[in-house]
Amino acid sequence: MVQKEVETIIVGGGIAGLGCARTLQDNNRPFLLITENVGGRILTSKDRKVNYGAYYVGNDYTNVLKYVEKKRILVPLGVEFHRRDRGYFLLNYRFLLNFRQFLRLMFYYYENLKFIIKSSKKSV
Repeated sequence: MVQKEVETIIVGGGIAGLGCARTLQDNNRPFLLITENVGGRILTSKDRKVNYGAYYVGNDYTNVLKYVEKKRILVPLGVEFHRRDRGYFLLNYRFLLNFRQFLRLMFYYYENLKFIIKSSKKSV
């Protein structure tokens, strides 16, 4: 076995680990990346139909923005939820069966939307 000495060991291949690796590579620094899967929690299902983990990146994610491409704004009625092998949209009869929880979800969504908009304005 060939032994190699490195200055930096990065544990985890999530966005932080990959960002660190990129910075080290850009500066020609040796490193070793130890990870179970590249991307960390940014995963896609085996059939490539469902994204897991990081769902959106806001304008306040300044360290991440240079690695991602802006695609579209999230629209509440277009958000799809996944449980096991099934997907469903926000306006679904399952939510109506538990209307109180549905209202709570909508309240939290709009509260967070206000925060995201405020953060976006600050970072511009």
